Amino acid sequence: NLNPLSTFFGSSRHVYTQLDYTAPLTNSTDLSVFPQIQLLDEMHQEFPNSTFLLPFYGDSEWINWATTFHNFSSRWASMEMPGLILTREQQKTSSCSNEQCEKRLSDEQLREWWCGHVKHIRRFTQVYPSHSLLELNLNDKDSTLNILKRYFPASSKGCLSQLYTVS
Repeated sequence: NLNPLSTFFGSSRHVYTQLDYTAPLTNSTDLSVFPQIQLLDEMHQEFPNSTFLLPFYGDSEWINWATTFHNFSSRWASMEMPGLILTREQQKTSSCSNEQCEKRLSDEQLREWWCGHVKHIRRFTQVYPSHSLLELNLNDKDSTLNILKRYFPASSKGCLSQLYTVS
């Protein structure tokens, strides 16, 4: 039984972003939480009209981020990540120390997981049409700015204009 998300984050929030927590590789517990993946049904129950923002780069940029930013590829290989298929070798317990881990996800595993995650979020918002889904291609600045300005018009002269140089 899980408490409502507002128990953890407060009920006066308007935006929830990057809700996940991934334990350090040196942590002996497998405490990793990805509410935006694992708790979609609970999020829907508590926030049935929420809007999902799905920002993404091209495959190669995203894979580069996943393998270089805080060693996420190794962290994900060491936990139960919904939708991630590990090899038998990766499923075996390995010893991790000093932020170095024997396990590492392949580029193909990362690509397959990301593609599956995007499809899952798209299906979710189709099944529950009370939710809007804004997909932001961060490689296409004009398209991204136009989408953000359309949905957040009050910010178009403030914060949004600082995201990219607007000509």
